[in-house]
Amino acid sequence: MGLSRKSKRLLRIIAPAAFFVFLILLQFHLSRRDPRRVCVDAISPFHNFSRVRVEGVLESGARRLRGGSVLYMVNDGSGTIAVFDEQAVGVEAVKGTRISAEGYLNVGANNDVRLRAKSVELHEWNLPPAPAGCELVNITAKQKG
Repeated sequence: MGLSRKSKRLLRIIAPAAFFVFLILLQFHLSRRDPRRVCVDAISPFHNFSRVRVEGVLESGARRLRGGSVLYMVNDGSGTIAVFDEQAVGVEAVKGTRISAEGYLNVGANNDVRLRAKSVELHEWNLPPAPAGCELVNITAKQKG
């Protein structure tokens, strides 16, 4: 009791096509997935070319390089990583700005780790601390008299 000749022939044609469609759908799903957040001290040469998200605070102001890309030195509390953003236009980030960068890791010579950013989000600017006991409710109450 086996499959007929026609069924075997049909199976030989359909199986590779179904597998190919599966691979395309899998690649589409993986490319749309959000990258995982990593700590800088956990990055090793094994993670080379991995797509990740790094969140931290700028150690120094953003610097524009000759090639046009912007260099951020990001500290996430466990270590520092160089983030290169080639799509930044007119970015004036200052020291202390919270940043979230998503892109691909690149481990270079001497195990220097850097991130080629696909997207960078600056979360807040380095504002002076608010006076003690100063809240929005207190300010608006004083303005009303």
